[in-house]
Amino acid sequence: MRKRIYILSIAVLTLIAGSCNRYNPFDSYYHGGVQREDTGGKPGKGGLFADGFGTEESPYGLSTPQHMQNIPRGLVEGEMIYFKMLNDIDLTGISWTALNPTDPYKKFIDFDGDGHVITNLYCPKQSYGGFFGVLCGYCHDVGFLNAYVESSNSGGVLGGYVGLASPSSGDFTGRVERVYVTGTVRASNAGAICGDLGKIADGSPCTIKDCYSIVEVNGSANTGGLVGNMRSGSKIENSYALGPVFGGTGDNNGTGGIAGYVNGGTITGSIGWNESLSGSPARGGIYGVKEAGTVSESYILSTLGGANVSNEGTTLKTKTELQAVASAWGDGWFSNGAISNGYPILIWQQERGDYGEYSGHGEAGEGGGDEYTPGFKGGTGTENDPYLIEKLVHLRSMHDFLGSGEEKWFKMVADVDARALSNWTPLNTEDPYDKKVHFDGDGHKISNLRSTNETYAGFFGVLYGECKRVTFDKCTVSQSKGSACGILGGYAGTGSKQAVIDNVTFTNCSVSSSGAQPCGGMFGIAANAVFTGCSVDAAVESSSANTESKNQGFGGYCGQVKGTVSFTDCSFSGSVKGGRLVGGIAGYVNTAATITACSNSGEITAYQITSNIDGARAGGIAGHIDAGTLVEKCSNSGAITAAKQAG
Repeated sequence: MRKRIYILSIAVLTLIAGSCNRYNPFDSYYHGGVQREDTGGKPGKGGLFADGFGTEESPYGLSTPQHMQNIPRGLVEGEMIYFKMLNDIDLTGISWTALNPTDPYKKFIDFDGDGHVITNLYCPKQSYGGFFGVLCGYCHDVGFLNAYVESSNSGGVLGGYVGLASPSSGDFTGRVERVYVTGTVRASNAGAICGDLGKIADGSPCTIKDCYSIVEVNGSANTGGLVGNMRSGSKIENSYALGPVFGGTGDNNGTGGIAGYVNGGTITGSIGWNESLSGSPARGGIYGVKEAGTVSESYILSTLGGANVSNEGTTLKTKTELQAVASAWGDGWFSNGAISNGYPILIWQQERGDYGEYSGHGEAGEGGGDEYTPGFKGGTGTENDPYLIEKLVHLRSMHDFLGSGEEKWFKMVADVDARALSNWTPLNTEDPYDKKVHFDGDGHKISNLRSTNETYAGFFGVLYGECKRVTFDKCTVSQSKGSACGILGGYAGTGSKQAVIDNVTFTNCSVSSSGAQPCGGMFGIAANAVFTGCSVDAAVESSSANTESKNQGFGGYCGQVKGTVSFTDCSFSGSVKGGRLVGGIAGYVNTAATITACSNSGEITAYQITSNIDGARAGGIAGHIDAGTLVEKCSNSGAITAAKQAG
């Protein structure tokens, strides 16, 4: 398109400079300091956005991933700029950079989701990791579904901070209302929504209200289901958290279902509905540590474990009782209080009509609820006529059609998104582990699967049979009990039952464990298995402080190898982090195995967890190999870090 240069008279320039009316197209274009193309005078800042002038009356419209990436070009330091989503936006394939992560944090943002959903936010490790970085402004009526955030300091799906720790005025406070988040967060001060909730200024408290999270939160310092650290004057109201929380191990760190550390803030009418809390000795149902502030009319799931579950101002209740509590919140919540699987949703979610798929915790039927009618697209489960899997309900039906001592064949005929399911129960977790599965992905993908089972968390649990030609994308496993785990399960085969894993691919997956057992990208332990032509991209991390070698071992494929096992033409990328015995393929190979033509390009780290675990034995292929194992034609290009014995 031909560009034109516009020359404005002195009179016009004077008029613009003296105008107090921010609702001005010339002013809107001038903010960014970029030359605009001839768009016939239409709004949208020269095509950067769908429409609008960035004002309260006419916000910039967001309808594509590119519009989202253009947000920094619409911001003006010292001015509140308004944005509004026009539809759902999928950020798959975009490495997101936080919008406002650096001092003086004067990029003020009002973000209106207008009842839409942002899916697959991916924010790699950075300062104040999250969508905003530091939110000085207002975010409301939006869902962040399947987000993955890593931060070098405070972090959350929305950012490191909502508001500031030392605000100079009310402009630097932040509000979050009618927002939900799902996914994974890894940071120091870590929370599903933010690492730190800032202080009050000019009578404006930093607030989180009518929000919920289903996020696996992993923190090395103060860690909470919604917020890591609450500061003076901040508020959390009528909100709940469902996901597991893995806090730091230091005595001064707090781990809580809602907030890790409360220093002068207020929590009221909120629910710690978390599946589990682990990490710091200072942990509790609503908060881990409270220096100052108040907690009132808040509740904890009665089965939640913690050092101080019955925090001040909190009450233990059953799931049914918690449903009744949430049903009385009113305001932004759906009046029935809970959808069919028992968790409350926001009014704007119910009005969409597709809340089963996009609420984060699904509904009955083909979504993620407890009640559904099992069945398949077709097939009878034999080798020549396998059960056909087209939807999530078919994937879930594997549990109902696979009994002890049975052998069944399954084949995918379409990609399956498991985001509507809050937790996947492994298929084969009970001794004698004799459910034999032949699973053929036929080139298809399973995405957003999440397993937090206490026993052998992962897709299969114990794989007896075969898994081939399938991709697992953005799948997560987390557990805090003494059980091996991985995306595919705790064990690959047993002494007498072989597992075959052929051409299986992992992309953007994560495994985290604080339990005293090995963990790996695919399996915790390989006992009798053949791996061929596989590729794993995953973040594997264990914070287990157990000093026994039999309980250690952390690897890109398997934490431990202790049987008849071979790896051929397998590659790992991503990262593996554990205390001792850490490797790109396997952490601890304590039996005669064969590893041929395998490679690692991931970052392998053995780090000090306690004084007895000093960060040792890290290698590109394996952390430790006993005599008798054959390793040939293998290579490493990844960074290996350990206090000692790194190779």
